[in-house]
Amino acid sequence: MSDSQSRSPISSSSSSSATDQNVSRSQRSGDGGQTLASGSSRHWRDIFWLAVFMLHMVLLGFGLTVLGLNRFQKKDRLNIDKYAAGITEHHEGLTEDYWPMYAVAGGVGTALGCAWLLLLGSRANQMMKFTVHILTTYLAVISVLCFWGEQFFWGVVFAIGAALQFLYIISVIDRLPFTMLVLQKSVKMVWSLPEVMRVAYAFMFVMLLWMGLWSFGAAGVVASSLGESGCWWLLVVLSVSLFWTGAVLCNTVHVIVSGMVFLVLIHGGREASSIPPNSLIKSLQYAVTTSFGSICYGSLFTAAIRTLRWEIRGVRSKIGNNECLLCCVDFLFHLVETLVRFFNKYAYVQIAVYGKSFNHSARDAWELFQSTGVEALVAYDCSGAVLLMGTLMGGLVTGTCTGVWTWFESRDRVSMVGSTAMLMGMVLRIHC
Repeated sequence: MSDSQSRSPISSSSSSSATDQNVSRSQRSGDGGQTLASGSSRHWRDIFWLAVFMLHMVLLGFGLTVLGLNRFQKKDRLNIDKYAAGITEHHEGLTEDYWPMYAVAGGVGTALGCAWLLLLGSRANQMMKFTVHILTTYLAVISVLCFWGEQFFWGVVFAIGAALQFLYIISVIDRLPFTMLVLQKSVKMVWSLPEVMRVAYAFMFVMLLWMGLWSFGAAGVVASSLGESGCWWLLVVLSVSLFWTGAVLCNTVHVIVSGMVFLVLIHGGREASSIPPNSLIKSLQYAVTTSFGSICYGSLFTAAIRTLRWEIRGVRSKIGNNECLLCCVDFLFHLVETLVRFFNKYAYVQIAVYGKSFNHSARDAWELFQSTGVEALVAYDCSGAVLLMGTLMGGLVTGTCTGVWTWFESRDRVSMVGSTAMLMGMVLRIHC
């Protein structure tokens, strides 16, 4: 899970370097958070969002099953009717027509994710440079292919994406060497903890199981006779659900890794005798029980706010002397900065170490950065954006492979299958 695992040690290092200060702040705040090292029991946090997520999973699981089976039932009825009436024409639009395409997407996404994880451990710097420079070209090529296939909307989308990616790289190119150094150190730290790598693979397997059911329902939607607009609306709902579920599992691993890195740093090394026994099990237990509601809550908003912040910051650095435009962008920037104070990825480290609620964790993490002067380094670091580029690249390759097959089988469903397959590839990539 590259994004989570690579950034967690960075945040954990910041937290552990100011442990005494943060402990006293936690005690003064009255939140009642207990450090992971103390071994004390914790209170359940953000229970409402835990209930919402679990209810969403149950209802969606039932809905996906119905959507997929609906097309199988229609197939059986059609076969009976055709036999009785002597009808021999071929019928298209069944779940099994599209489910194998999603199976290919799952296989390609898993293979890319595992390859990324392995290469990241041995060739981190080369992998990051390759991802940064190839993404713009790949987006431009996909845009041309979409225009050639008369998919004009997606051609424009990918062309805009290529332009934004190019402008962003230009705006942060002087910060990339520092970012590569941060990523190298982070990857080295995580690879020194082989047990967390096994956790990443285990969560990827869980995501694959859920994705099997999700793709079964999505194939049923694509095969349905609801009309193009009805199918798209259903796929958008399913995509939002898949993104939330993937983010929850990703950030759960983030919390587990952060807890482990915190224990290693605060005890002076992995081999230290003072490290509590079964520390990985304890970190895993907290992540999937008392802190799971906070993870569900943060996963719903953090990624979107973080991406918006990156884009606004890149535009802001290249405006120049246009004071009117600068004033508008500054207003948006300060608005997003206010949101970041309560929704930021560093909250997951506080959740792992202290077991606080998500908003309380985000606020304390941001105040800690401001009080220690680390905020400038955090703002200069682009590791999250670089890892997002890797995620987009994995999704694009997955969507391309699936889209090419769909083009030969059912051209009118290329955009539906290709876009949802791309999302599957991205979700699987962020679990590596």
